[in-house]
Amino acid sequence: MTESIINALVHLFAIIESVKEDNDVVDSGEVIIKPYLSKLLNQELTNEYLRLFYDYLSFYREVNAEASDHILEIDSSSILQVAKICNQLNKELQSRERIIVFMQLLELINTDEKVIPRENEFISLVAMNFNLNAAEAHSLKSFIIDPNGKGIDKDKAMVIDNKMTEWPEEVAWMMRKKSKKLPGASFHHMYVENLFGKILVLHIASVDTYVFKYDGPLNLYLEGNKIVPRKFYLLKPGSIIKGPNIRSIYESEIIRQFVQERNKVKIVLAGEDLTYRFKDSANGIHKFSFNEESGNLIGIMGGSGVGKSTLINLLNGKLEPSSGRIHLNGHTIHRASQEGVIGYVPQDDMLFEELTVYQNLHFNAQICFSDFSPSLLEKTVNKILDDLDLQDIKDLKVG
Repeated sequence: MTESIINALVHLFAIIESVKEDNDVVDSGEVIIKPYLSKLLNQELTNEYLRLFYDYLSFYREVNAEASDHILEIDSSSILQVAKICNQLNKELQSRERIIVFMQLLELINTDEKVIPRENEFISLVAMNFNLNAAEAHSLKSFIIDPNGKGIDKDKAMVIDNKMTEWPEEVAWMMRKKSKKLPGASFHHMYVENLFGKILVLHIASVDTYVFKYDGPLNLYLEGNKIVPRKFYLLKPGSIIKGPNIRSIYESEIIRQFVQERNKVKIVLAGEDLTYRFKDSANGIHKFSFNEESGNLIGIMGGSGVGKSTLINLLNGKLEPSSGRIHLNGHTIHRASQEGVIGYVPQDDMLFEELTVYQNLHFNAQICFSDFSPSLLEKTVNKILDDLDLQDIKDLKVG
């Protein structure tokens, strides 16, 4: 989080605190601001921003006192100041970053787990100045403030816990029914054995971003960092949530469930008795068949020269099979590729042409496994050479 964003959060919170009545006032700096900042910053910076908060708070209380003896709502000068701060942030931040700042402000306001009417008014004011969609702002507010996420669009949220909300496949089969949701299920749901408490995931559609928070007794970790209960986290590409006695929860697995629900019609890529032969050669792709549905990530692995690139070119429609057929939901691949249905990103090898095969592997291994000893690096490189049958050409230059 940058200094300008922290400054803006502190400034905005000071404005809302300044309009509280005397019976509402607690030492919000010590009770709310300091604990929140201490999770993000070291002690020196926490104290610095805490002093800044008190300076802002003192200034706005003086302004309010001059305007009226009893300020019961956000006054016009505060409204203008909020607009000014938000407009500045609008220039500095992209849409996704503004939404994150809005959520951080909500989290800050909700630190005492109590949101009073004037704070609600303030939240609406900030959302309006950030040009946030009203329905999405409401979902964000519900996600942060309501433990159960009441008020979130059900299509945009998922609960991950250890409760069964669908008939198991074997039971569904015995009952001759398709696996279906049990009574009481609402959000998308993922079952994880031994996950006590629950993880609530929200899809922010306008910026295609996923966030989550955990409420429960377990020590869960995101990329090795302990997850603080009820604090929201970004679900970045490749993220993994881990914990004691539970299976790892992958970001791709969560997103796939959202995507599959949105796209009820699955895309099926299938090959029937597929072969390919190079001209005047017996080499190529031997007969095989396959059938894969959308939502899966598939890797094609093999040694040098075994036909990986040829197979990719068959699958993307660049080459036509010698026999057999490849189709996408019943349509031939070759025609689908011509109509722009299939996208193909060709490989660009990150290799140094003046180095040998061995030297390239060793150099990359040094970067990827910097904590390995020289002997372990040597073993790792030789294992790769053996696995990919490259020992005979290891001393040849790549170029």
